[in-house]
Amino acid sequence: MSTSKFQKTKFPLPPAEVSQKVADAIGFHLKGNTMLRKSLFGSIVILFTLIVLFANASTALASTCGDTVTVQRGDTLSKIAVRCGVTVNGILRANPGITNPNLIHPGQVIILPGATLPNDTNTDYYYVQRGDTLKGIAIKFHTSVDELLRLNPQISDPNLIIAGQRLVVPHRAPGTGVGGGGSGGTNVPGGTQVYIVQPGDTLKSIARQFGTTTAVLRQLNPGITNPDVIRVGQRIIVPIPSNTYTVQRGDTLGEIAVRFDTTVSALLRLNPQITNPNLIFPGQVIRIR
Repeated sequence: MSTSKFQKTKFPLPPAEVSQKVADAIGFHLKGNTMLRKSLFGSIVILFTLIVLFANASTALASTCGDTVTVQRGDTLSKIAVRCGVTVNGILRANPGITNPNLIHPGQVIILPGATLPNDTNTDYYYVQRGDTLKGIAIKFHTSVDELLRLNPQISDPNLIIAGQRLVVPHRAPGTGVGGGGSGGTNVPGGTQVYIVQPGDTLKSIARQFGTTTAVLRQLNPGITNPDVIRVGQRIIVPIPSNTYTVQRGDTLGEIAVRFDTTVSALLRLNPQITNPNLIFPGQVIRIR
């Protein structure tokens, strides 16, 4: 039985072409039985298609929305997961602050699997995405599996990491990139920038400076476990200042005015659509400057 055709076949080929070559190579011409020939050919096509799919399944699947996503009115975790190519379970692991998966609000910042966010001057946080392995993450951050295990003593089995799991990884200096990209340092989510803490700064003053809240800063910087403790030189992610603010549950116009160092009267002048200063609702977008 000759196998010359099969040996000369070069991959990758379309499953149908590969299947025909295999059928020819193993000598199943079966000219007298058309039905059996079709059945055999179809089975080989399915087999090779499955092989291709499983071979590609080991590739890490990154979020299509970047490092974080800001919840919009009408969003649910399921909708965000589908839109960003991640899973609800992965989102929940990356955001332990979400205790009720059915309760998210407009303006809330959610970390996605695959994100890289600052921790301290020497390390970053990386959120595992589907398909990741510890070895692959080590290569991405130009380190070793042993170093990752040292930085993450909670990992008891180096072959078992889960989408959404937060790992400490070495920080790469600006200009070296992350994962060999060659430009930039830590991945910074869209609409944000890195701010270096200055003497006298507090998280509250930084939030006011960038037109945001301490809650949002803590979501963007999970390494800040105590909002009263930040240090000079610390790198934190902050939103790029905006002229608008999305009302959160429990907000009042007076609280918003204090938060953004303005007055209720100034806010009312900028937002003539607010006819009753005591009546604003979550998700409402108002001008603040």
